[in-house]
Amino acid sequence: RSGYAPAFAAAGLKIGPDGRSLVRLDGKPAGPEDYARLQSQIASMPAALGRRPDFFSIVSPEHYADLKRGYKEKKDDDAVYKDVGTTEGDRDFVHTASCDKLSGDCNKSVEKASYKKGDFVAPEDLDSMWGALQKELDASSPDQSREGGLPNPGAARSDLARQKAIEMAKGIYDDSRSDKTETAATSSKQEAERVVTPVSQAVASVRKMWKSATTLAFPGSADAQGSGNGSLLLAVGAAAFAALGVGICFLRRKG
Repeated sequence: RSGYAPAFAAAGLKIGPDGRSLVRLDGKPAGPEDYARLQSQIASMPAALGRRPDFFSIVSPEHYADLKRGYKEKKDDDAVYKDVGTTEGDRDFVHTASCDKLSGDCNKSVEKASYKKGDFVAPEDLDSMWGALQKELDASSPDQSREGGLPNPGAARSDLARQKAIEMAKGIYDDSRSDKTETAATSSKQEAERVVTPVSQAVASVRKMWKSATTLAFPGSADAQGSGNGSLLLAVGAAAFAALGVGICFLRRKG
């Protein structure tokens, strides 16, 4: 009964004062539904408990669950599970072949000198198998924590992939922002260069007139310049500035 204590607790039952009958935790006699619930709980536990009530005091329920998970993942390619399989519903671990250690080809985690096909795997051997499986994980991932049973490599890979995706997305976002900033600055500069106002047109016209006047006033070298040319230059310059003033006044009134 001690081996099945978790099943009794889960079903909300305990042994009565007479040591034979079942009662509920409140002391009331157990009914048919209580027995059915207890039966369901016991069916989910290893049948080996019937022979070894100390089963879970040798190999913990957590380690037993880890072994089941490992069996599903690597039963075909890990020596830890050599000559070991599970019964229907994965309820128990049993030996799938007979072996004598004198042959040198038995499961190294088994402590007995031999085992037979169909026998339950002893809890001592299961605990030894869990230790061997843990050493494999420690060798492949030294930084993995031993707490809470075997780590889940798939979860670790998912986290790493997610972190890399976040970093990649961040880099793309930063590059995109930088490109957009540079593009905006270039566009603003080009836009400013393309903007033409009436005042800018007037200034450009005056500059053109002034350049033409300078060319007319100084067609030759500096030695050939005379007082007549200087007068012409001043006259043209005055006319140009006057035209600019009239243009600006007109534009202000129109605005």
